[in-house]
Amino acid sequence: MTDIVIVPAAPVVPPFPALGAPDFNQAAYTFGVAMPGVSDGVKALADTAHTNATVAKEQAVAAVAAVATAKQAVVDT
Repeated sequence: MTDIVIVPAAPVVPPFPALGAPDFNQAAYTFGVAMPGVSDGVKALADTAHTNATVAKEQAVAAVAAVATAKQAVVDT
């Protein structure tokens, strides 16, 4: 059975510069350059959520099976 994985930190999105700001070009460049990392961070969060949902389902199925086994044990005694 898979184990629950630790959720990674959310990616930091730099602020989008105000139009007409004196440093707009540099700030916009910084914002744009950060986007691949933000995208990778969001994907990591999604992958973690999927893994943890799969684990939760596996554990729920195992719990249902354990209840059925326990009920049968009571009937058999």
